[in-house]
Amino acid sequence: MLDAAPGCVATGVLVAGYLPTYLGFFRGDLDVPPRYPVVAVGTLLCLAAFALAVHNRCFRSGRTGQTYGRRLTGTWLVSRTSGTPVGPFHAFLRDLLHVLDATGGVGYLCPLWDDERQTLADKVAHTIVVRTPVLPWPAPGRGQV
Repeated sequence: MLDAAPGCVATGVLVAGYLPTYLGFFRGDLDVPPRYPVVAVGTLLCLAAFALAVHNRCFRSGRTGQTYGRRLTGTWLVSRTSGTPVGPFHAFLRDLLHVLDATGGVGYLCPLWDDERQTLADKVAHTIVVRTPVLPWPAPGRGQV
């Protein structure tokens, strides 16, 4: 939810720009124009939110294991087999696989009964989200004398 907040705010601004038009339809008035300056700002915000989401969910999550939201909650996305970050491409594929989770909503409920708390996308992508206050994998150069 924390990672989706910028997109929700941007979409709210965009919808606010079209709100007079929507309300006009309900009143039977088909000539009410949208607030074009608000629509323009909402569109720019939506584009910026999309770019932030791609950076956050693919690149940041893939390279470090954490999005901004995961950082605040102390969770990490790691490979189930190696325990290291999955990389940007696999983080992107995992997000695409969330379509499976959304189908019927059952995939998002799987963590409720799964021993490793994985969604269907996590099972297919061989990823797991872990909660730990420190790096779940050894950083290069650490512990080496």
